[in-house]
Amino acid sequence: MNLEHIDSFSLEATFSFEKITAKGTARISFKSRTCEFYSDFVPLLPLNSPVTILTRYNGVKVFIIYGPTFVSSKRFVRIQPINITLCEGAEEVIEVPVKIPVSCVK
Repeated sequence: MNLEHIDSFSLEATFSFEKITAKGTARISFKSRTCEFYSDFVPLLPLNSPVTILTRYNGVKVFIIYGPTFVSSKRFVRIQPINITLCEGAEEVIEVPVKIPVSCVK
């Protein structure tokens, strides 16, 4: 999966808040710095509750997403703004563009 030109994308995910977990789908937008989690069950959370979402692609851990809740309902939660950590081994299933400044010398 190449993320260079994608505004938003969905991954299988596990939602965590304190001792509560739920499996579902996370839709991540780098542009708007948001993550929307969808599932059959999502706990109703107060505004700014700190949550964590672990995403997977083909069973491989890809991103750990942290952030405060912005909107919460029985089947949906939006986290905004988000902080994202790339998991070890994620490079096996995704491509993340990296710009490295270089110069040539004689």
